[in-house]
Amino acid sequence: TRPGGQPIPEWDAPRSYTFEVRSRCGEQSVIGRFRIVVEDGAVVEVKGLDESGAAATEAFGDGFPSLADLLGYAEEARSSNADIVEVEFDPQEGNPRRIDVDYSREAIDDESCFVITDYKVDS
Repeated sequence: TRPGGQPIPEWDAPRSYTFEVRSRCGEQSVIGRFRIVVEDGAVVEVKGLDESGAAATEAFGDGFPSLADLLGYAEEARSSNADIVEVEFDPQEGNPRRIDVDYSREAIDDESCFVITDYKVDS
């Protein structure tokens, strides 16, 4: 938890990579499982991997965040004194693998929770 505390550690994002993310809590417009392809630092492809993900992909197209964008969101929440900001990094690969943000413990459904899997750097 980092409310107003230490900044989120820097992550040296590769130029091109793929990952899967499960957005799993809060009342967000983007809930579900997704495979995201990043090339030259930009999201170029998003595929919904479940019913919710497919519906969100149809509605938002490629307007999904990269891992660097998700870390930026977490840092913004931290600097805005969100009650909970938790970021977990993979100990072997170094990439983010879980990001949880809750701006207010007292509010209902303002959380954002992301679980990152199947991270692969493209050569």
